[in-house]
Amino acid sequence: MKDYLKKTPWAFIVLIIVSCSSKGSGSDDGMEPEPSQGTEEPASFSLLFPHNNEVCLEGALVADEPTQLLINAKWEDSLHATEYDVSVIDSKTGEEVTHITTANTNTDMALTKGTLYQWSVTAINKDKIKKSVQWSFYTRGEGLGNHVPYPAHNISFYTNPSNEILTVEWEAADEDNDVLTFDVKVFENDLEIDSYLNLEEPSIDITDSVPGAKYYLVITVSDGASETTTDSPVFEHN
Repeated sequence: MKDYLKKTPWAFIVLIIVSCSSKGSGSDDGMEPEPSQGTEEPASFSLLFPHNNEVCLEGALVADEPTQLLINAKWEDSLHATEYDVSVIDSKTGEEVTHITTANTNTDMALTKGTLYQWSVTAINKDKIKKSVQWSFYTRGEGLGNHVPYPAHNISFYTNPSNEILTVEWEAADEDNDVLTFDVKVFENDLEIDSYLNLEEPSIDITDSVPGAKYYLVITVSDGASETTTDSPVFEHN
């Protein structure tokens, strides 16, 4: 009897140890699984070529397409990006003319000669993206005779709150490096209120502008032999 009593506590201890050990040996140990790391967002990066607001003099001729040039666009590598979407827009029509997906940091684009384009690149890593800035460039023309000047672009409106003067600036270029002049018509709420002839600087000031009115310009760029005309975006003066 004494021996039995002496052995009993040890039996309970062994039973408790086995019981605890059994609970801890299962597949569910009560610990939360470590969360998986999320997808890293691509880092910021810069466009490299074609250069912004310049005539791209490079580009190989495309076989059987005399009006086309093959231009190799380049940009910086974006950390964490696995691929890139390249978008090219015809500035005159606003239509996307090229959309390329690539894992490289360059790609060939077949584009029309003598045309103003806007291009940008989107870096992608699964569901995360990072967009570049948008650049503009011109493709070179045919290289014979006088080139028509490129239309005005990057037209911007600025308001000086102290005097209500509305300043409008734009950019223009000519492949022959001719001196350019500008004829400008100013519209307020669809009514022509002013005009300028043979401006040498790509900007004007609209004095006495009216808050709440809508403004736009019609800009004609001339190189003395030929010209192009562009309507600006509509600007609502707040």
